[in-house]
Amino acid sequence: MIGKLSDKLTLALIRRGQIDADERELYAYGFFILLSNLFFGIIACLIGAVCGAFFEAILFYIAFRCIRQYAGGYHAKTETRCQVLSSLAILLAVLAVKAMEAFSLPWLSVPLAAIGTVCVLCFAPLDTPQKPLDPAEHKQFRKISLWILLALDVLFTVGYIFSLWFLCLPVAAALGVETVLLCSGKIAGREKHKE
Repeated sequence: MIGKLSDKLTLALIRRGQIDADERELYAYGFFILLSNLFFGIIACLIGAVCGAFFEAILFYIAFRCIRQYAGGYHAKTETRCQVLSSLAILLAVLAVKAMEAFSLPWLSVPLAAIGTVCVLCFAPLDTPQKPLDPAEHKQFRKISLWILLALDVLFTVGYIFSLWFLCLPVAAALGVETVLLCSGKIAGREKHKE
């Protein structure tokens, strides 16, 4: 859906003479990234509004998007599967945040954030067949991943110390989802190498 829309927008710009046909792939990819972020941002807002955790859903999405972009992880084989799994991940993360608040279990966020931190330190950036990195990109993505991780860990720690659950729980959820994606991507990569 998003891929087709990206192609249509790119073709419209080519027909209008606003971009050259040889730049088609670059613009289609740019539109795909923009529309994907917009789509999942809207999904996060809707889920947050329905669950009564609007701010938490937005913070989760921003934190997750930042770390995911550079740390990498599992990539679905099809766009539809990606959209379904990503929407489900957002829903489950927001529900987990709400459950930790509702049942007074914010301490669960500590191991979640700690495991997420260790996984990002060990695996990021994760090179996958869908997103291969050359050595220079790997070094750059690693450095950026570590800076983002540091920022998220500081945000989490400050939120936890001052009992700002609306702040630390979404960050822990973002690190938790990224842990699942990094570990899944690592396993999928090992199975691919065995073939």
